Amino acid sequence: RLFRKERFKSEHAEVHGGFTVEGKKGRFRNEMNHFTYDSIAHYFSKMNDYTSLQVSNKLKEGVSQKKYIAKLIFSPPSHFLRKFLSNKGYKDGMIGFVMAVLGAISTLSLYAKLWEYNLSRNAGSEELPPITNKELLRYKR
Repeated sequence: RLFRKERFKSEHAEVHGGFTVEGKKGRFRNEMNHFTYDSIAHYFSKMNDYTSLQVSNKLKEGVSQKKYIAKLIFSPPSHFLRKFLSNKGYKDGMIGFVMAVLGAISTLSLYAKLWEYNLSRNAGSEELPPITNKELLRYKR
């Protein structure tokens, strides 16, 4: 635990919810390694769930159709360039390249799912793609 449980306020989101901390905040002096994926297959499995759940976050933000279609087109290459060049992923060689590409695919997947969800909703479909933890669990069963 990195903060006192009585000193923070949780901010709900379907995936990667945040928190606000009251009082003084510190900072790590050293790097902290965070290994989130065991394999590329594991990455894709988590990416599929996370991008579905992030659709609900985007809907709450009220992103317009025009804006998310532009993001569907421009965000994946932008993500790749940011991760591989600006964040110096190239220094990690092939691993950095693959991670930048996978991040771009994840971004594409998110905005494609948002597009799909809105198409289904606008068509009056009774079966919308799952975008909450509860719906995703039901869908997987």
